[in-house]
Amino acid sequence: MIIAIDPDLKKSGVCILNDDGEINFLLSMSICELLRIITVYEDATFALEDVNKVKTIYARNRRDNAAVGLKIAQSVGMVKGAATLIEDLITGITGNNPILAPVGLGKQFKNDAKLFKELTGYQGSTNEDKRDAYAIARWVWVNRERLVK
Repeated sequence: MIIAIDPDLKKSGVCILNDDGEINFLLSMSICELLRIITVYEDATFALEDVNKVKTIYARNRRDNAAVGLKIAQSVGMVKGAATLIEDLITGITGNNPILAPVGLGKQFKNDAKLFKELTGYQGSTNEDKRDAYAIARWVWVNRERLVK
């Protein structure tokens, strides 16, 4: 089983794939809910988007976008903090580090729920975070022989 997480401070996208690479669950979860999942499924393979690899955010025009740039920086900081916390929880509970997946794996369908449904056949409701979590899980599943020990 692969459990992939697109980290966020309030609600992280979570995708659970079965051994055949099919979606079992596609959820939005708080840190407390994630803690329960990690504890219950501690033998699963966990993967997390490696948001800490993203180094810098540049404002296009500092005068006009100072407030927007600050908001983006604060949001990115919260996501990075959540990712660090989730990574520590996974490592502490399971004894294994999660697989850190590249950022941007789900670009083609992140903003397109219709395309996501066409590609996956999944008919439940989704959002960008859930679709990103699926992209992470799928990347791990496709590369499992190289990534999973």
